Amino acid sequence: MGWEEEYVRETPMVELAYRLLVGLSQHEPMPFEEIAARVLAQKGYAPDDVARMAQLYTSLNVDGRFVHVGGGQWGLRDWYPFDKYEELIPTFEEEDELEEDLLEAEEEDLLPLGLDEEGGEVVLEDLEKDLLAEEPLDEELPLPEEEDGEFEGEEETP
Repeated sequence: MGWEEEYVRETPMVELAYRLLVGLSQHEPMPFEEIAARVLAQKGYAPDDVARMAQLYTSLNVDGRFVHVGGGQWGLRDWYPFDKYEELIPTFEEEDELEEDLLEAEEEDLLPLGLDEEGGEVVLEDLEKDLLAEEPLDEELPLPEEEDGEFEGEEETP
């Protein structure tokens, strides 16, 4: 076994992935599937070794040298200044539109204090009467009677 083979055998997969991306002539992100295929082939592992692919994926996530730029693409953090990195994160316009629709619906449901649905004034005394006319939510329960400073059913402690 030559020193190169031994080096590859002893080198962690995440380090091989780093060297792969560093060696690219252009700083373009690479799909994880391609990174995994190349690293697994270098190590002599089966291309469909799911456990090792999962291990590599976890290592990329944890290692601060790598950055996920969306769409399954990975690059090196050194390639992206911080402000450019934020631009690469995909925005979810559909989610934003849905949130705006929800906020508009909530605003429509809110009525200004003291106005009813038709815009007429509500007299607080009328509201109080309406609330009092409704059935109580809880029925009133009788309080236990006291005997010599103790409640019924309570035993004396020595």
